[in-house]
Amino acid sequence: MVQDFDKALTRYNFLVETLDQMTTELEIALKGDQRWFSFGPRIARKFLNQAYSLGILLSPKVLEQINETDRPIEDISSMYSLLRMQFETHAAYYHFFVPAQNIEENILRFRLWELDGLRSRLKFKRQNVSLETQELINKDTAYILIIENAIKSLSYYQSLPIKQQEELLKKSLWKFTDESLMETEKSKWGNSFSRLILNTGLKQDIHDDLYNYLSMHTHPQYIGVIQNKLTEEERDMMYYVAVMNSCFVTAFIIEDLAKRYVQPKDYLKRMDKTKFEVYESILQGGRNI
Repeated sequence: MVQDFDKALTRYNFLVETLDQMTTELEIALKGDQRWFSFGPRIARKFLNQAYSLGILLSPKVLEQINETDRPIEDISSMYSLLRMQFETHAAYYHFFVPAQNIEENILRFRLWELDGLRSRLKFKRQNVSLETQELINKDTAYILIIENAIKSLSYYQSLPIKQQEELLKKSLWKFTDESLMETEKSKWGNSFSRLILNTGLKQDIHDDLYNYLSMHTHPQYIGVIQNKLTEEERDMMYYVAVMNSCFVTAFIIEDLAKRYVQPKDYLKRMDKTKFEVYESILQGGRNI
């Protein structure tokens, strides 16, 4: 199992390095571009931060105790929480930037996401507001109006029933899809992150087992707590499962970056044949599990 983990970790580091280089090239190409899709590499960079944090947790660590003995530090729940974040971050990228049937649907999702974030920030309670904070508040308020006008100008938005237009804008329902808007109940017009992950192509049975299990570690549920103490065999298996699933979702976001942008697509074309075959084998393995 240790040899399997070491091999998987080597592949993981290769994929993360590949994604980092692709994202860097894309950031350079889109520097100064103000169009909505230029935000894509920022989500990829968010994914990379999670990937590097997971890499740190996957490395052995030892805590020196007061009695001069050593105790290994194994933060399984943080590892699995980061893995869930990676699946959610990839799902968000896919939701915004992998083209829907109508590209304006992507734009509307993205603009509502911006709106949701800015509105949430303005809700924070503040006392003794500084000049800098007030300037940020004013800037956010002004930009919200710009976003709302941009949303209202989209022909896709205008084609929706008035009730849906009002609900989407009022509640910033950025997790919607064309399919969810077909529901008769407005409570179903949005989606959960769980649904967005399924929309990326992950198989239903794998998703149900994996996402529910990762959630047990993200929240202080019983299973997540009792698995803080593991046998060596259990520990090795959990580390292996974490690194392999992170390999899969990293391959997914690499693939989807190449679907949307020229630079990542060209990067894959330039890749050494052996390395590309490794990437492809992991990608297909993730799609076929």
